[in-house]
Amino acid sequence: MFKKPFYFMRHGETTWNRSGLIMGQKDIPLNDKGVSQAEAAQRNVQGIKLGGVFSSPLDRAKQTAKIVTANMNPAQQIVEIADLKECCWGLLEGDKKIDGNEAFMVDWRQGKVPEGAESFRSFSARIIAAVQECLEKSGDLPPLIVAHGGVFWILDQLLGMQSPYLMKNCQIMYVEPPVKGVMYRIVSMGIEDIERAG
Repeated sequence: MFKKPFYFMRHGETTWNRSGLIMGQKDIPLNDKGVSQAEAAQRNVQGIKLGGVFSSPLDRAKQTAKIVTANMNPAQQIVEIADLKECCWGLLEGDKKIDGNEAFMVDWRQGKVPEGAESFRSFSARIIAAVQECLEKSGDLPPLIVAHGGVFWILDQLLGMQSPYLMKNCQIMYVEPPVKGVMYRIVSMGIEDIERAG
């Protein structure tokens, strides 16, 4: 599906993350811990040669991208990609996450869509298109994509990466395309430093 490697980063923590609320496309900024996590993540991208930095337009992702790339040399312009937004969960946004969310996700994937929410098929299609746009705009070097946990979950599902990770705030994954038919490979970068931050 994708023929180039890329780096993927989830945004830093927000008050809604801390409270266990469903954010979706609500535009919630980073909290103090999220800022500290992004600052700690800076060292994980220093020295990496990137073809570009691409961000979801939601504030929590834009803030994270700005902090993480602040000291890059050469400086990196952050390009917003509208379709990198988190899934729209409609009337569920702002609700508390509860046990059984896994069952809800199974139903959603099979076509049962909550009121006002985005379908699995629609979300999947726009995320694949958005990542492809990032890869096309990044030239010969891998891009850094800063977005959301749900975006990575979709990539994990569709690319068959079978990630052992529940992606944490400010975690960075390096994703390599298959070689000779082998599945996509992911490498988690430096999460220990980020977990200690804040």
